[in-house]
Amino acid sequence: ICFTLGPATNWADGVTYMRWVFQAKVDEYSRFHIPNSYTDLVSPSALVDGLKHNLTVHTAVQTKLSFLRLFVEPTTDNTKSPDDRIFPYLTAIVDVKDGIVKGIAWDDACVFCGSKRCVENTYNFAGETADTLEVSENTKGCYLTRQECQKLRADDPNNTDCDLKLHVVWTGSDADGEALLSSANRYSAFPPGRLQDRVSVPTFDVKGAIANINPLADDDEGNNA
Repeated sequence: ICFTLGPATNWADGVTYMRWVFQAKVDEYSRFHIPNSYTDLVSPSALVDGLKHNLTVHTAVQTKLSFLRLFVEPTTDNTKSPDDRIFPYLTAIVDVKDGIVKGIAWDDACVFCGSKRCVENTYNFAGETADTLEVSENTKGCYLTRQECQKLRADDPNNTDCDLKLHVVWTGSDADGEALLSSANRYSAFPPGRLQDRVSVPTFDVKGAIANINPLADDDEGNNA
């Protein structure tokens, strides 16, 4: 699974981006966490000067790409406003037919908040919002403000609520025609009151990911990721 982050919602003219590659087992619910990513990418002490404000992510499996989703959205022209929005809830649903990936959709990320916090945050690579394209998938997500994220970290330095994380589930069928069932574990499948009661699942943490990553601009095949 390729997980890519870059600036802006329009990638048509090319962007400098970061890419992580994770190994996941098909039909197991997977959670990938980039440690310290809020501190290194978003907080007032962010290390990555070239990736400010509007940060978007997408996933790729085999030859298929997801739409872009916002991770950070500025609310003013000022650098790092306390009202900037952080969208930390990212679950990719990989659709497979007989072992071949047919598409990747984002799960409904509005189960974590009320309607006032549920906003459009999905784009195609030309910068068009997905809702205007009448796509048949979820296009909205909940956000926390930068100020709220800062408070979470101030209250608990080990808090990871605003870190960059990707959850992956699978639907469809594998190469043997067996049904893939892990999509039943996606967050939107659970009533809001039961989200906190979910069974713990294995977590794959990429140690030192930000410190060791190389920005990639030209390697479309991910050979250097």
